[in-house]
Amino acid sequence: ASFVRGNQISTGASWEKQTGSWEHECRKVDCPFGCKLSDHPNCVCRVGFRGYPEWNAATGAWTGCQEVACKSESNLVRADPASDAQCICRVGTTGTVLWNAKTQDWDGACKLADVPLNTVVLGTSAECAKGYKGTVTWTGSTWSADCTRVLCPDFSSGHPDCACKIGYAGGMLSWNGKEYGARTRVECPAASTRLDSGNCICNKYYSGIITWSGNSYSGTCSLAACPTNGGRAPDCRCDYGYGPTVNFGWSDQQQGWTGQCNPAPCPPHSRSNAVDCTCAPGYVGTISWNKTTYQFSGECVITNCPPFSTGEGCKCFSGYTGLPAWNGTAWEHGCTPANCPPSSTKKMLTSGYTCACDASFKGTPLWTGTQ
Repeated sequence: ASFVRGNQISTGASWEKQTGSWEHECRKVDCPFGCKLSDHPNCVCRVGFRGYPEWNAATGAWTGCQEVACKSESNLVRADPASDAQCICRVGTTGTVLWNAKTQDWDGACKLADVPLNTVVLGTSAECAKGYKGTVTWTGSTWSADCTRVLCPDFSSGHPDCACKIGYAGGMLSWNGKEYGARTRVECPAASTRLDSGNCICNKYYSGIITWSGNSYSGTCSLAACPTNGGRAPDCRCDYGYGPTVNFGWSDQQQGWTGQCNPAPCPPHSRSNAVDCTCAPGYVGTISWNKTTYQFSGECVITNCPPFSTGEGCKCFSGYTGLPAWNGTAWEHGCTPANCPPSSTKKMLTSGYTCACDASFKGTPLWTGTQ
């Protein structure tokens, strides 16, 4: 036999006739989880639990209470099994969340707390942002921050993402929460000079392009070639027998030599032999090269032709035979008179003579140059 009294169940109590007494006993069944233990036998779901506990005499057990979870931005805090549940806003959020007994649910919401300047919130913790050092603490309702700016190291810029300036290796400097990583000065390539900007340019008389890749320089500077017939770099000067054009010289902008070296003209009555200037045949004198003015100087003076010759190359007069030749300093060989044809007589001219037929003879003797 069993009976219920005050929501307490007697499980199997029976009368024993032989002994004249009851066997077994009635033991207390506690309220289900989620109820106050002190409410027994009138079990009621406490704050944070949904439901209405009832006693099931057939099973000898209570129907339970269902725990109601806090909203996603809250945390459920329980001091001990006998205390009411409580939803409080997690670290970094503020607001009030209360239990609604009518709806058996939590009311209210938590919103993110304002983030102080130069700080970063990471879930339930916070720290000074990159490029700042100090401490950030949660007071229970607000963040309290003391973050001091850390300057970019020398030869870097772009706080808080400090990056090395041109000419310094290290790229984007690392940050460990307190200080930036190291950077290294990179020297310019050979034959180049660093500008205030950190860029490198080729030195005078050198040409090339130097670029910065972020951690190193690339490119080379090579000795610029002289113009044709312009000597040997880097001291480019027009060679012997060549003169510069007016724009001859070094151009920093073009990183090269401008202008040309052209053959210098020979003085009057002289001619070039591909290297030097010498007096023309029939002329004597001294010609020299002035390396300062890039000009030939000197004078060629005409010499007298052999007798009975005249003009360029000293040609023999009409009626004279011979081949005067120039040996470099004087004329060699001469001109000798040729006989007139038979039955003709010499007739003197200003330069030489001609032959005219004698009386009673006719014809026109002509001089061929040799007879």
